[in-house]
Amino acid sequence: MLRIPVNTGCVPRCPGCFACPAEPREFALDNVLAHLDAPEILLGGGDSTRWRKLPEFLKGYRSMGDPKPRLWLEAPAKAFTPQVLSILKTHGVTGILIQIEGWGDAFCKALGVGEPTRVIANAESLDLQIQARLCIRPSTLKIVEPAAKALLPKTVWVEFSANDFASKSPETQSPIISAQALQKVMLKSANLHFTAHRQSDRGYLPPCLMPDLWQSRPVAWRTTFREHKPNTALQECGKCAIASLCQWNDKTLAQAEELKAPIPITDPHLPWEKPRSTEQQVPEAIIKKRRDPEVICVTPWTTMEIVDPDGRVRQCCSTWTKGDRGNAQKALLSEVWNGEGYQFARRVMAQKTVGDLCEPICSRLYDHKFSEKAFRIQSGSNAFVQNQLLLADEMAQKKEIIRAKPLKIAICPSTYCNYNCIMCDHGRSPRRELPESIWGELEGYLPTLSSLTLLGGEPLANPLAMKFLRNFDVAKFPDCQVDLVTNGSLLTDSTLKHLKKVTLGDVTVSLNAGTPDVYERVQRGIALREVIANIDRLIEHRRSHHRYFGITVSFVLQPAASHTLIEFGEIARTRGLRIRLMALNPENHEGLDFYEDNSLVAKVLSDTDRFLAYCKQVRPEWVSEVVAGRAAVLEEAAHRKTRQLPPEVKRLPIIMERSQ
Repeated sequence: MLRIPVNTGCVPRCPGCFACPAEPREFALDNVLAHLDAPEILLGGGDSTRWRKLPEFLKGYRSMGDPKPRLWLEAPAKAFTPQVLSILKTHGVTGILIQIEGWGDAFCKALGVGEPTRVIANAESLDLQIQARLCIRPSTLKIVEPAAKALLPKTVWVEFSANDFASKSPETQSPIISAQALQKVMLKSANLHFTAHRQSDRGYLPPCLMPDLWQSRPVAWRTTFREHKPNTALQECGKCAIASLCQWNDKTLAQAEELKAPIPITDPHLPWEKPRSTEQQVPEAIIKKRRDPEVICVTPWTTMEIVDPDGRVRQCCSTWTKGDRGNAQKALLSEVWNGEGYQFARRVMAQKTVGDLCEPICSRLYDHKFSEKAFRIQSGSNAFVQNQLLLADEMAQKKEIIRAKPLKIAICPSTYCNYNCIMCDHGRSPRRELPESIWGELEGYLPTLSSLTLLGGEPLANPLAMKFLRNFDVAKFPDCQVDLVTNGSLLTDSTLKHLKKVTLGDVTVSLNAGTPDVYERVQRGIALREVIANIDRLIEHRRSHHRYFGITVSFVLQPAASHTLIEFGEIARTRGLRIRLMALNPENHEGLDFYEDNSLVAKVLSDTDRFLAYCKQVRPEWVSEVVAGRAAVLEEAAHRKTRQLPPEVKRLPIIMERSQ
């Protein structure tokens, strides 16, 4: 979100606010109009509702054609009267960022500030979205916990000042908030995050003064970090591994004694960017054996997916591949691995005629994340590493029968799910199960597996899957990580207790929406706020886990939800999570098939483009994922059109050469 300070001061000016200059000034209209190509704009302040050019700007904004930026206004609670909110809604404003200085009628009246709960209720009744910034002083620290709790699952930005709101006289001010007291409050509510929205070097305390919060919830500082010259605010900054990211320089907010005992950060890896294991390039001797054409997807040599409880085996997910590689109900996994189905898949992929093997909806065909060139050797035990080297060698020679074992296995033990998502038939179809014997077969693959993925249905609702997770021991299988694909509803404290010895690799939570109302319509399960609370529990569990693991939230691109992509992104961004985008597979859901409706395809692409622009600004590392998801939607729509044409004019099945 691009913040443009259109009016730098409030009237009257809050005595404790450091963000408003002594002499407020306004920005010209042209300064705002020049940024209308941004996906989201926040008109900031001060009080942006008092910007004299606002009526003229809103009139022009309302008349703009689509796509136009999502528009937010920032102001103290007192400024957002019912009349102001109604005007904003009429002109198409997306939402408000409300600055909260007090909480509760009596307290707000004593301070002379606006009471925020009524503002929030009025805004939500108009379907305006809400962001909140708590502007805290020493005498108002007590409002943080109840405000954060009431605002769940919304992210609450926290901005602290040593200047007490309640007093203009230094002699009668409350003592400076101690780092320990501030840390205690921040630890109680996972939706509290520091902000550098208004000034980058103040309004918060650095990680070195709040080590418990850094250890438990480091993402609280994420928006305050920026690359710059190494910080020198404290003598210990020279010993700190994140000195070139930490911008803090507000000694007035810290007690003198606490400034004498900071604990520098020694790990140069930011917690949300930590690698799970070290990797190395495939040896040059193996690379020299590779023959043209390039293997654009290694899954026929690396992966087995038994994602249908009827036993059908594929080299990747059922919605992205054509045909089966075998059946686990009729043969052992070892027999399937080198059976006719896998030989066919390796032969087709080696020849690059992927149209015979892959559906155009597969996003990996467009980002090359699974290409042979991207393949790396992961560190680990000797058996684990040797199996990878053997696989790389056999793949380089494009062998169809291989001695190497698979690196990845995914199973769907049951179609049972406690949800009834609109784009998935598991919640409505008869329950189907894999045989219990499959768990015994898996035992022989665990020593050389890099990942075992459990999905469903809802895997955490399956008794056999939970028994496997309870009995899994990292000491016995040090290299195998377990990935989970879940709706998140069962990631409770009791479930997480059973995962202590499981080496989690990535937990993907299928959100598929960014707002509570759309989540309710699309997912049809528990409330979004409860799922987000479970995600926060999972983040907390990761901090004490024996190995860092990834947490991903996923989104199926479809007309019912694509307009909430940016809100979905905010859920991920504020928690330091990964994202995954997938094109809708309309199989067995004719009512959801939008690919032949040009207007609906255009809507999804437009929403995705807005999200892409947002990602370029706030999370460049997400861009390739979004581009791949967009390409998959576009390719499926184009492919659908060609099915109506005579065979001689259909598009070529070689997808990748055109999309590179």
